[in-house]
Amino acid sequence: GGHDAGPQLQHLHAVGGVLHLDIKPGDVIVGGGRARLIDLSLAQPPGRVSAGLGTRDYLSPEQGVGGEVTHATDVWGLGVTIFEAATGVCPFEAESPGSSASVAAGNCRTCGRPTKYRQLSSRAPRVASLRRVPRALSHALDGCLEPDPADRPTLPELDLAFNALAE
Repeated sequence: GGHDAGPQLQHLHAVGGVLHLDIKPGDVIVGGGRARLIDLSLAQPPGRVSAGLGTRDYLSPEQGVGGEVTHATDVWGLGVTIFEAATGVCPFEAESPGSSASVAAGNCRTCGRPTKYRQLSSRAPRVASLRRVPRALSHALDGCLEPDPADRPTLPELDLAFNALAE
């Protein structure tokens, strides 16, 4: 089987000039051995966004605070989605409804204020701590979930990593 999500995102970024900004499992359709991205309802060019743009458990730290979104923002969304597929766990899932846990997930690493987004106050668990996966996949996914967008791999780098795994 193959994947098309990375190349689709690269095409969206290069040809469309826009970012998806809401990559999550529900926006990936799998069929015939291919994964395809759908739902461009939040797509827009790189730049500053409103705080909280995206789906709560999948949005990047920069979306959570209302910062600059770049190609690295979609790398984050792809990383969270594949992390969940590989481990069965969403790395930033909120407390279940009705739990006694506080709404706040902690204090924002950037601004210090309380935040409802776990990805602003804590790092994702390492993939290898949850599931035994090939080291290259673990390394790639951990990289996608780096809090600083500059520390995340590029889509071409991810594509190389995933293609190496497939061979």
